[in-house]
Amino acid sequence: MAKHTNSNSKKTLNLIKNIARGFAPPPQLTVSEWADKNRILQSSSSSEPGPWRTDRVPYMREIMDCLSANSLVQNVCLMKGAQLSGSESGNNWIGYIIDQEPGPTMIVQPTIDLAKKYSKQRISPMITACPVLSNKIKPSRSRDGDNTVLTKEFPNGLLVITGANSAAGLRSMPAKNLFLDEVDAYKDDVEGEGDPVDLVMARTRTFNRRKVLKVSTPLVKGISRIENDYEEGDQRKYFVPCPECGHMHALEWANFIIPKDENGKSIPKEAHMGCPDCGSVIEEHHKPYMLQHGKWRMTVPENASSIRRSYHISTLYSPLGWFSWAEIAELWTKINKNKKRLKSFINTILGETFGEEGESVDHEILYENRRTVYEASLPEGVLVLTAAVDTQDDRLEYECVGWGLNKNSWGIEYGVFHGDPRQQAVWDDLDKWLSKQWSYADGSKLNISCTCIDSGGHATSEVYKFCKPREQRRVFAIKGKGGPGIPIVGRPSRNNRYKTPLFTLGVDAGKEAVYSRLKLESEEEHGFCLYPMSENGAAIKGYDLKYFKSLTVEKRELKYIKGKPRYIWVKPSGARNEALDIRNYATAALEILNPSLEILDKIRNERNVTPKKIQQSRKRRVLNSGVSV
Repeated sequence: MAKHTNSNSKKTLNLIKNIARGFAPPPQLTVSEWADKNRILQSSSSSEPGPWRTDRVPYMREIMDCLSANSLVQNVCLMKGAQLSGSESGNNWIGYIIDQEPGPTMIVQPTIDLAKKYSKQRISPMITACPVLSNKIKPSRSRDGDNTVLTKEFPNGLLVITGANSAAGLRSMPAKNLFLDEVDAYKDDVEGEGDPVDLVMARTRTFNRRKVLKVSTPLVKGISRIENDYEEGDQRKYFVPCPECGHMHALEWANFIIPKDENGKSIPKEAHMGCPDCGSVIEEHHKPYMLQHGKWRMTVPENASSIRRSYHISTLYSPLGWFSWAEIAELWTKINKNKKRLKSFINTILGETFGEEGESVDHEILYENRRTVYEASLPEGVLVLTAAVDTQDDRLEYECVGWGLNKNSWGIEYGVFHGDPRQQAVWDDLDKWLSKQWSYADGSKLNISCTCIDSGGHATSEVYKFCKPREQRRVFAIKGKGGPGIPIVGRPSRNNRYKTPLFTLGVDAGKEAVYSRLKLESEEEHGFCLYPMSENGAAIKGYDLKYFKSLTVEKRELKYIKGKPRYIWVKPSGARNEALDIRNYATAALEILNPSLEILDKIRNERNVTPKKIQQSRKRRVLNSGVSV
């Protein structure tokens, strides 16, 4: 009898345990475990479609797991190169939140347009491909209206995807979780309301278990957001073992070796790493072993914090089959002193900031380096002409610039029309000059194809009145706007009394482009600038020492504006900078015109086509506000 009772008691106990298991919460997963179990990559957004495997990018495991609910870490910063799955790991975290830890969540991209693209190309495909997510989020086409391109509602949570250029989006809701992607591309100020990162971080303050992930390719040293965050953290690097001696080390550019043949020519396909301890050759095929046995280590332990971690990883770690060491070596050999290529390499491959020294150019060296005697008003090589005009209280200063293949430029003429811009006479002089034709040595001629006139002075109405009837001649009013992130040429507006197109120019970006070209040393380099001189070396056509001093008078320096680091252009007090502004405007005129220089060169070389036909050979394009060029 006792035996039978004991048996029943065991059965009852087992039943109770089984029932309890049914009510128990599922075992808590880390972000990497969730991704390995649930994430499906689609061919539209991944080079390796199919189930996600953290083992493919083992260096991302710790970073993702810091974002798990059971981790004390609240702030994670990842400064990285390209082709490393940084953003995709952030998406894994978003999927984990929706499925495992619901709450108000925000993704911030540099702009609203990029936010829409990110949602359509990355987030929506992830939701569609993962059943655990698609079961929780209705497609945006559903009638309930809760889910759109930029808003995804799920049980007990909401995902908002916005741009760092939208103050309204950044303060749209409190957020427990923030994924800030490509933070170095954010503007310094959003709609006059301050730094976008500061704005959005303020939305997390009411959550004591908030999570923030910042991911970015770094850009400019001194003003890089991601580098600043990285340096404030414990600065972790991924240490991997040497396959020969086992020495743990970070993959550094200093140990990257590109062999050369007997003639001193680089052999990119034989690129490899050298062990910093035993000197052994480490080849590409060793990568899987090293990555699997790698480990993150703090390099600045005095910055250690239980709630903050910072990581750096370069493209040297890109998994086997992705971006190879041979491809990296090939890129490096093609830099050839090209500053823009070097900057891109350091940013996107090494995952480091580029040190922008204070930009300056020696005007006397530029003057002495003139080495061109034009055979006619237009040197051979010029394919299109642009002009620029700066308005002063007592004069108009102007320049005509010729442009050829690779956007190489020739100074054609620089000069001044004296007179009050509020009176008609000086504008008559300018109109006559803009209408003239310029001759090649063979007798063929070319007109100015596009002109930019500064409207930011004291003669704004007069500039508008002059430009309006000459719109078909592509004579446009412009207004400069300083600050980072503003493109050289913005979209035109007709929001003025005369309804004439007004182009906004990003003068900082323009000046940087001009200075980069002035520093070039060879006509073989794209963007090289040429200036005329007489056969005995004397200054002609307005290009004297005074011109070059005005062209190079400003210097780009690092300043702190309201406590934020920022590069600004500084002009010495009382100095003249009209030549720099005017060359900036002439460059913008070329951007507005957007000619096909290769086609123009082909037509020019046929010699039997008149300059008029050359200018008409390209299809017209229409910009916003109905501006045709």
